[in-house]
Amino acid sequence: MANRKKKTRILAIAAVVLMLVSMIGAHLVQTSFGTVKVEEVRFDTNFGYQLSGLIYRPRDASAGNRVPGVIAVHGMYNNKEMQDANLVELSRRGYAVLAIDLFSHGDSDLLPAEDLLPMSGLAALQYFVTLPYVDTEHIGMTGHSMGGLNCDLATQMGVSEDGTPFVDALFLNCCFATYMNGEGKYDNIYGNIDVAILADKYDEFLFVETNADGSVLKAKDFIHSDNAQSFLNFGSEPSVAKLREANTLYTENIDGEEAVRVVYTPAYTHPWSHFSKTGTAQTLEFFDVSLGHPNDIPSNQQIWQWKEAFNFIGLIGLAMFAANAAVLLTECKLFAELHEECVAARPITAKRRKANLVAALGVAAFGAVSYIPIVIGLKGDTNGKILFAQNSTFALGMWVLICGLVAIATMVATHKMNKEDGLTGEEMGLFLSGKKLGLTVVAAVIVTALCYLWILIADVLFKTDFRIWFMAAKTFTWKIFMISLFPNLLFFLVYAIANSVMINCFNFYEDESKKIVNIVKQALICLLPVLIIVVLQYVTLFATGSVLFGVYNGSSAHSMILWLFPMVLLIPAMVLIGRRVYEETKNPYYPAIINALLITFITCANTSSWA
Repeated sequence: MANRKKKTRILAIAAVVLMLVSMIGAHLVQTSFGTVKVEEVRFDTNFGYQLSGLIYRPRDASAGNRVPGVIAVHGMYNNKEMQDANLVELSRRGYAVLAIDLFSHGDSDLLPAEDLLPMSGLAALQYFVTLPYVDTEHIGMTGHSMGGLNCDLATQMGVSEDGTPFVDALFLNCCFATYMNGEGKYDNIYGNIDVAILADKYDEFLFVETNADGSVLKAKDFIHSDNAQSFLNFGSEPSVAKLREANTLYTENIDGEEAVRVVYTPAYTHPWSHFSKTGTAQTLEFFDVSLGHPNDIPSNQQIWQWKEAFNFIGLIGLAMFAANAAVLLTECKLFAELHEECVAARPITAKRRKANLVAALGVAAFGAVSYIPIVIGLKGDTNGKILFAQNSTFALGMWVLICGLVAIATMVATHKMNKEDGLTGEEMGLFLSGKKLGLTVVAAVIVTALCYLWILIADVLFKTDFRIWFMAAKTFTWKIFMISLFPNLLFFLVYAIANSVMINCFNFYEDESKKIVNIVKQALICLLPVLIIVVLQYVTLFATGSVLFGVYNGSSAHSMILWLFPMVLLIPAMVLIGRRVYEETKNPYYPAIINALLITFITCANTSSWA
């Protein structure tokens, strides 16, 4: 017993060390080891709503030493930290960089509808040109997906009092350019502004083109489209345009200035393109040509990946902390009733093992088959408020709720048909007294609050969070907190309880020498619905150039599949936390409530919300 307590304390300390290493390491990388200042800003806009942003400013930038500036804008369902690669790499090369949360995203104000969402970039540009250390004659914009649309509109609409465009260089990452004028004819919309398009070959959403001759091109052939060729020929009609290639800079003298057009075609998917060394290098090279570089650093020398690695270390530390803090809390006198001797793996018959496995696989199969119909049927891909503030989270939540209820029904049926094992609900920890249930809820809330205390420390002291790609444990506003509590927490709570009961009460049956095998097997079974859908989607995409689940009943099924990406990490973390706490408490609800709170807050803080 003493050894187990010692192990728990060591693991808790190790978790804290990992989080501290994450904060300090990520901070050092994002500040380029002290040469860049990172500050969070919030500013009013002409549209009546406030925007939140991060500014990475070289410390030598001032009113007397103005530097080129770049605005970086994330895509739909993301937040400003998704522009890490641009923030880190451009700022260390001497640019001032502003990354914003779009309206209705992150810490920015929520919109009642999506009409002003594309104006976020213009609002950011109007603010950016007022900063005294920004050289307003050398401004660039880059945006991913919806962020690209924002940047495109801002480039065309953002002009000074004399009509001169503020933007000198536009990099559209996974976003169409504007090819035609108001009369529907090909035209050089951008004049002498330098413009680049990053059109990844395996984009799930964009770059499927139909030419004038009726031929339909997939994303990998976008460069051969009428739109791409007209763009590279500065608005010429495709029928008379010169044949031009991808990944090549083309120049032309427009109004006495040399303008640039280029289409980059990396072999990436839509979400991959702003998390890649190649895409980042192309961005850096383009702005180097267009705006110049205060600091001469080769484009292939990138350090943003180290920030991501440190952020991920923090995410691992956070999960470790949640599990071991939950166990440590039961050593306090107030919560001592929650502690039990180590729960041993139970001997059960081979028949019961098979029945449990069949039940678990059946639930997984139901999850895989039901995902698309449920999330699309509930219009999870729709912008603007329908029933609740977050359509996608509501649709995802309803799916996990239904899967959780199916799992509970399946376990009840399986248990009734296999009573010969003699396992009772009390032995499995299914039944708690009212007092114990109350202590369970309070303890789970305390553990979750302690986890978010560390996240708050990371944000306030180091301007970092714990993340990998677009799955982030980050701070959030009071409005997001309330959105998380209702209705979303209820959905994830039912799923988390069903998951915890299934993996711990029903399927913790291997002997001590096989505990690792058991937990890995449970994690894989829980992951099966996600893996089946994601693997089918992307194997098909890479093999054929088209997604398997594209438009379903007139809606965008592929956008909802991206919601499964974070689950690849969240579900195994939920299983590991659940088993760690259950072994010390024989209480499946304690880790389930912690997991539900963490997953709900993480999910709701990383998407769009509507007032």
